[in-house]
Amino acid sequence: MDEQKYMARVQWLVFSGSALLLLLLAGAWIMEGTSEAWKGYQREYRKLVAKAATFRDGAGPADIEKGIFQVDLAHFDRTDRCVT
Repeated sequence: MDEQKYMARVQWLVFSGSALLLLLLAGAWIMEGTSEAWKGYQREYRKLVAKAATFRDGAGPADIEKGIFQVDLAHFDRTDRCVT
């Protein structure tokens, strides 16, 4: 009977520890997604784009071409399509 109580206690500890870990991971994931840290980087990027646009014939940030571009790097014998 003692062995059954021990196994039940171990199973309960493993279950509660796993549940607590999942809860902490979910909380950290939510906190990371809602944090304001990325907004600072986005604000700085917008300022840089606006500043760069003023040097190009007075064009606004909306006039800067956006999207995925293909860059042919012949000296590396490769094509890069991940430049945005």
